[in-house]
Amino acid sequence: MVKPPLRTKSLGTKVSDGEYARLEALASARGQIISELVRAVLLEEIAAPNGHGHTTAEQTLLAEVVGLRTIC
Repeated sequence: MVKPPLRTKSLGTKVSDGEYARLEALASARGQIISELVRAVLLEEIAAPNGHGHTTAEQTLLAEVVGLRTIC
């Protein structure tokens, strides 16, 4: 079994009380602690094919919907 790479770097940010409460609720709903939630969201964002958290197919679909709305 391959061990995951050792995490040695740290990131930090500040949020408001309301933002923290929303993050805490989301983490709890997913059965995670806030740091696990934030790590997963950040890593998911950079792992996306286009670096924007959305697949090319999702972006294409959104462009089509916007185009159709423009026509109608």
